[in-house]
Amino acid sequence: MSLLVFVTLFTTVGAVNAQFTPTYSFVVGAAGDSASVGNIGVSAAIRTHTYQVESTSNSFWVGDNLENGGFIQFGFMIQTPKNYCLKGMVSGEQSNCTGRVEQVDDGDARWFWQYWPNGTGNTFYYSIGPSGSAGANSTWHTYAIEPNPANGWQFVLDNLTIDSVSFQSVQSRNPVYVIAEETTNLPLPSGELGPVEFQNLTYLKSDGWHLVSSLRAVSECGGTKPNCGVTIPYGVSVVGPNDIVAGAGMEPRQSGELLWAIHFNLIVIVPSFTQVKIDGKGYGLGTVQLSLPQGSHSLYVPDMIQIDNSSRVQFSQWDDGVREYNRTIELTSDLTLNASYITQFRLTTDSAFATEGDWYNKGSIANFSVPTSEPMLPSLGLLGGTWNFQGWFESGRLLTTSPTGSIVMQTPHILDARWVPDYTIPLTVVFTFFLASTLLFVYSIKRRRSAVALRQSS
Repeated sequence: MSLLVFVTLFTTVGAVNAQFTPTYSFVVGAAGDSASVGNIGVSAAIRTHTYQVESTSNSFWVGDNLENGGFIQFGFMIQTPKNYCLKGMVSGEQSNCTGRVEQVDDGDARWFWQYWPNGTGNTFYYSIGPSGSAGANSTWHTYAIEPNPANGWQFVLDNLTIDSVSFQSVQSRNPVYVIAEETTNLPLPSGELGPVEFQNLTYLKSDGWHLVSSLRAVSECGGTKPNCGVTIPYGVSVVGPNDIVAGAGMEPRQSGELLWAIHFNLIVIVPSFTQVKIDGKGYGLGTVQLSLPQGSHSLYVPDMIQIDNSSRVQFSQWDDGVREYNRTIELTSDLTLNASYITQFRLTTDSAFATEGDWYNKGSIANFSVPTSEPMLPSLGLLGGTWNFQGWFESGRLLTTSPTGSIVMQTPHILDARWVPDYTIPLTVVFTFFLASTLLFVYSIKRRRSAVALRQSS
């Protein structure tokens, strides 16, 4: 996860327009879910933590990368003790202090905001609040950035607008995020950032405010050296739903690591002999109930389950109408899904001439048929005969003497087609045999007479 992070501190010692730009920026925190992309406002509750800093300056804020390449942030900061310009603008190498200059002492936690109108990073606007404006140590305050009804942005602290900037507001191009940040001109972190607690990261869209549904870790370098190669000694710990602590002593994280997500119950009802797979992981046979984070999940049940040689079940559909047994679900609330299966039975027809079988849904009607007779092949010098159909039998019991029939498939069935031999010679066969024999006999007599006449004449 890569974030566009800027923090530039403004120092005025005796006179205005002297600028200190830190070289290194170390950030830890969390970004919201992808649904927060395109927001027009952000908000978070931040617990004030005041302490002394020396060569670094620390800030804790909620912010947005904007669609036009700009950046905006609002929170509180703890500075190294010195004089600061409380409001102004920086453009390139020039800075313009439009507010008063004031001494900031140790542990003086003040709100601040910074706004970059575009992605160049050369021009930005800032403001720092009065002494103690971030509240006493360990107190909660809500920092919100909202579109200004007139134009631009307004900064709202505990439901009270404290400042604004007159630029056209635009929606975000990245998820909203909360950050604990240390800035310094040294290549090493102090190891003393915060920690500070963040709660209720929220974003504004046209239909109102929404709590994020997940938090992913941010742990990287920002500012003017986004790829500084420095190991960041800070982390993020999860306190509860949409509630984290970021800074020193917290659990080290990789950027993009899932910290927290809203969970919903998913119940998948299947037959007792069926295994369900969710997100590629198989579970025991039968119904599965899980608590899963909000978002997309893969769901798989078998298309076909063989019970034995003559019984099986075939997937039909889910009770929400989806007919794909392998599907993706979008979990946005508790969900129960019932997988319907159709029981199928095998009908086997066994005959002396062929054994066949087919599958039928339970309760359906299966038709079967054979010819009334089959020819008997001649053998042992016999003229042959026919096999005449006797009847359909099941488990030795006669079902019908008709060569065709039907049966309701409530169970598997094995039907035996039985035949009886018929050696009766058809008249056509007898006549043909007699005619052929007579012709052969007459032909033989003629041949013998011809042979005798030939010998007498010689």
